[in-house]
Amino acid sequence: MKKDVIVAVFIGFLLGSISAVSLVKLPDILKQNSKSISTVVINNITPSPVNQNDIASKLIVTNPTDFSILDNSTASISGETNPGSMVVAETSSESVVSQVNGSGSFSVKLKLLEGANSIFLTSYNALNEAKSVTLTLFYTEENL
Repeated sequence: MKKDVIVAVFIGFLLGSISAVSLVKLPDILKQNSKSISTVVINNITPSPVNQNDIASKLIVTNPTDFSILDNSTASISGETNPGSMVVAETSSESVVSQVNGSGSFSVKLKLLEGANSIFLTSYNALNEAKSVTLTLFYTEENL
């Protein structure tokens, strides 16, 4: 009987130790993986040269408006910024990088979670100057 108790305590201690170490190290592992993925995506997209008259960074969201209520889980966000820039759109669950066309227009699609969604948009021009805008969208599964 004593032998079974000692083996059970040892196995419980071993499993508890493994669980504790993995819970402590898991956030670090996830951060390393997400940084390497986003770095690869961002490094593969380079902004094209910008006319010297367009150096001042601008970022205007034209659709949807701030505090909009949507019944679609995918939001199409469009707007204007400097031609040749790139726009990074981020939510709590994903990040998307979009190249801006020659007229300065951009469009990104993001998945929304039910409820309030804070969307952070940042435009980087050719001189790496940034302009940021925060957009709040609400998603509901109810028909509007």
